[in-house]
Amino acid sequence: GAGGAADADTDEDDDGDSESEDDYLRLAPAATDAYVFVANPGRDTVTRIAVSNLAVITAEVGHIPSTVQTTSDYSLAITLDEGDDSVTVIEAETMKPTSVPIRDNMNSLSLSSSGEWAMAWYDPDRESLGTSNGVISFNEVSFVRLDPPTHVPMAVGYNPKGVRWSDDGSRAVVVSAGTLAVVDLTVETPVARRIPLADDELDAPVAEEVVLTPDGQFAFVRQRGVETLQVVDLALETVTPVDVGDDPTDMDVTPDGNRLAVVARSSRQVWTYDVNDPFAVPALVDFPADTAWGSVSFAGGSDRAILYTNAALEASLA
Repeated sequence: GAGGAADADTDEDDDGDSESEDDYLRLAPAATDAYVFVANPGRDTVTRIAVSNLAVITAEVGHIPSTVQTTSDYSLAITLDEGDDSVTVIEAETMKPTSVPIRDNMNSLSLSSSGEWAMAWYDPDRESLGTSNGVISFNEVSFVRLDPPTHVPMAVGYNPKGVRWSDDGSRAVVVSAGTLAVVDLTVETPVARRIPLADDELDAPVAEEVVLTPDGQFAFVRQRGVETLQVVDLALETVTPVDVGDDPTDMDVTPDGNRLAVVARSSRQVWTYDVNDPFAVPALVDFPADTAWGSVSFAGGSDRAILYTNAALEASLA
């Protein structure tokens, strides 16, 4: 989903804003079975701690590494180096770093589920740790192929909000203000295939969140202030709205990938959809009228989810 600072309202009333999930653990370690990696933005290094004997090795990376992540096979650690606009790919066993220049002033990073690609982009709602030279691209992102490290800049649409990766790593879907950009990662030089979410992209509701089905057939898009979800058939490039409750503010998919849950905060409901048949009638779960929960999150391999809010002073969860 879209990152950013939590709503800082001082009253307890629901003000109609969307939920925004804080990235409190931006500098959290990246843990694997064998190692723990820690980014040190003040020293331009990454530290590797061995789980078996706590041995410590440190490698130099780019200037101000703001985050470190590991690939799914744990063979590589990746940093976004905001101070010199680069991504550094580190071999986990040898700690050998390889830096790749990217677009200026990117402050967010995501790795594909297959561990073959990373994407960096600029999120205006997230603090930037680098030194801006005044040049910020509001429609371009940086894809980085990790082996061999290669930079592929790409225009995806105004104000990219984030990326979703297909389970097999063959496709990336980038949600922007009024478009989806579908990127085929199996070709030598990927390009973005843009699907408009409205007839007038410049006047389209802001797309805040996208969820991709495991097979990569459909994408669900939640837009700010819109009481429908946009179901995008990525093969046919069709966009079909489906009903949802009042004020949808967050959504999450079950760990098995079969159902999508959407919180309709003003309706005090959770709407759940069959992702394999998204146009079937959704199931509804009501929650108490005296609550203002607006975020939903599934835990681990469970089909249970937590409801909570960070947009109002609601001292409860369910």
